[in-house]
Amino acid sequence: MKTRMLPAVYRLVLAFIICMTGTACEDVLVETPKTFLDENITFSSENGAIAATLGIYQSLRATAYYGQVFPTLVIQHADYAYGRGSYVPSGIYQFDANTVIRIGSVWTSIYATVNRANIVIAKVPEMDMLPPALRVQLESEARFLRALGYSHLVKLWGQVPLRLKPETTNFALKKASTDEVYAQIISDLQFAEENLPDTYSGTDNGRATKWAAKTLLADIYLTREKWSEAAAKAKEVISSGRYKLVSVTSSLDFHTKLFGPDIPTNSEDIFSIKYSVLFDNDSFVRFFHKPEPGYSKGGPHAILGNMNSFISQGEWSSEATPDLRRNHALYSGSDTQYLNASVPMLFRKFRGTLTNVSNNTPIFRFAEALLIFAEAESQANSGPTQAAYDAVNQI
Repeated sequence: MKTRMLPAVYRLVLAFIICMTGTACEDVLVETPKTFLDENITFSSENGAIAATLGIYQSLRATAYYGQVFPTLVIQHADYAYGRGSYVPSGIYQFDANTVIRIGSVWTSIYATVNRANIVIAKVPEMDMLPPALRVQLESEARFLRALGYSHLVKLWGQVPLRLKPETTNFALKKASTDEVYAQIISDLQFAEENLPDTYSGTDNGRATKWAAKTLLADIYLTREKWSEAAAKAKEVISSGRYKLVSVTSSLDFHTKLFGPDIPTNSEDIFSIKYSVLFDNDSFVRFFHKPEPGYSKGGPHAILGNMNSFISQGEWSSEATPDLRRNHALYSGSDTQYLNASVPMLFRKFRGTLTNVSNNTPIFRFAEALLIFAEAESQANSGPTQAAYDAVNQI
């Protein structure tokens, strides 16, 4: 019988015996990996460079990032939602073992995305075999995704380590100031908006465009209270003519035209994480739904609505409201059978079916650009202007 066919424990014993009988142990115990990806091989071809760049996007779908934990924690810290089950403490700003582990996983996952971006930023510009336009595009995509990651890190934690090179062993970087982190974000986004394409087609749909970079840059300017810069950058997106709000005439339109699982993109989509039936979004969608209504394969419906925040808005507490968003966003009609005193409200904005929960995760929609512009325009002018009202009224 060949050695490789023996169970692992016997192979180890055999190796020990051989070593003890005088055969060079280093020759016996050296293992040649056959499944690891080698950086030098990856960045030796155009296909490898593209694959490495697309791998940054893939990391956005990680369970601890946009796949589940990050948006779930953020939503439960809003005034319109509560946590359920093991997510109750995070929904009321308390910490327990689960909450701490989940928060830590978000930190780790975002930095994993940053590191993937850093590898591409370090390697791609050195690839002389690539067309110059492709080199700068791939670097720009990586810079956009790095900026997106740091925008979350600095907003959630303030001062954080500013990693700008691939890290493998040195993880003892000191924290950078928030000013330094924001300066790097702005630098990355300015580079990206200058060098990313206007649009993509086919299977490339969903990659970052210059308009996505401009929208994130407007958001950063708004956060930094650079009102004029934020308004101007959002205005560039609005005036581009590339985006418009989807027209809706019924509550169902929100599902069939905007947020349902069968919509690869729409006219509001500036940047979103794309899913397919083969790689579905069940890890996030299931946090809104238990399986019985048929909107998800299964789930803990850990995100509960805050009834008080809706009752205070008058007609929104009634299914008869003329606002079409109410019956789209909240369980209503026959769905209310799944509500009770302990589960007073559930959201159904993101819902799929038992066989298809490939809903995209929107990061920036055209509505975001309109709202950024309206707020920044109002702040820059010490009060709402007609242009600000016009932007809000579109929504």
